[in-house]
Amino acid sequence: MPSRADLVRLSAKLKSAREALTKHEFATATALLESAEPLVMLASHQTKFDRLRQVTEYAAGFYNAIVTGTTKLQAGEALDYKGNSIGVVETSAERIVLRVGGINRRYELSKLPLGLAVLLAHQAVSPTDARTIAQKACYIVSSPAANETDKRKARDWFVEAAAVLPDVADLANFLEDDYDLVTGVIAKNPTEMPNSPPATGSTTKPTRQEVMQLGTALAAARRAIVARDPDGAATHLATAAALAKRADHKQKLWRLQRLAEHVRAFDEAMKEAAADLKPGDMIKVGNSTELTVERVNPASIVVQVAGLKKTYRFDNPPLGLAVALVQRRLSPDDPVTKAVQAAFVVVSKNSDERSLAKARGWYEESAAGNPDYADLADVIDDDYNLLKDFSDE
Repeated sequence: MPSRADLVRLSAKLKSAREALTKHEFATATALLESAEPLVMLASHQTKFDRLRQVTEYAAGFYNAIVTGTTKLQAGEALDYKGNSIGVVETSAERIVLRVGGINRRYELSKLPLGLAVLLAHQAVSPTDARTIAQKACYIVSSPAANETDKRKARDWFVEAAAVLPDVADLANFLEDDYDLVTGVIAKNPTEMPNSPPATGSTTKPTRQEVMQLGTALAAARRAIVARDPDGAATHLATAAALAKRADHKQKLWRLQRLAEHVRAFDEAMKEAAADLKPGDMIKVGNSTELTVERVNPASIVVQVAGLKKTYRFDNPPLGLAVALVQRRLSPDDPVTKAVQAAFVVVSKNSDERSLAKARGWYEESAAGNPDYADLADVIDDDYNLLKDFSDE
């Protein structure tokens, strides 16, 4: 059975892969899927994963046909587009310039109107070939420009292609797939930690000794999380889980468990994003700052910013850079990503009131998208001196 941490990571990777796919960033989507594959443990997740991977492969194939078809065209050539004759002015592997109604129109190939995309692809591949039809359907269903009419056509194309290629028969289900994988699994497996903390405490009242031991275990777990010692954190959290009996104690435990998972997810996403960087790549931090990568190694990154060369270590990166890297891997609008970013701030050595205020904001945004995260922000101020609220009576 996958752990909650693995489910959070898998969910985030699949959502990010799908988002990259909608932007026609096929290499990024493929890399995310490759990193997600080891986390797929359940048959239901495997089915969704396989569909997303196949749609990505087929959509990328159709996009390659668009590029090939475009570069085959010559300046001065005419195309019939929606009953109108349009002239080819200029072509490249990135864009095409067409003469439409006496006006030159420039189109980026990654952002073409769907009808024009299909027309250009058909310059390179047969429109009646079953694989081309399946690729066209995948390109359409993964496009943010597709409307309901386009999606209905794509469903028909899947049916048509499946007569020759049976393995594409269920790809239309991609339209309904979601990648919020945690809730469904927990519901089917009540031995897993629930998505939100238990509402009631144990009927067995803890002793003073147990409360003292629980506080010690929670504090030790938090120190291990800050120190990036996942094995130590897991050991202390397991000890705490056996001692937590009161509802408020269980809530503190639950928040600390989520903190451990989210910090781990943040660190892994940051390292994966950094590993993909090459000299010359640009990293946008915030709304305006751009960093140019000079070199990357497992411990640090060297960048140029405003004409200055700076080195940042991954064990203590500035918040803006760390978040910018993570958002190359995780969807920035996903509630889990918001919580993951907040968790990084909570355990950062450099956190101050300003950054903690940002973390509280991220937790609020996370809770707006996932009500089960409503109390996560309390982890910022949680303390584990539990005896001060304990009475033997």
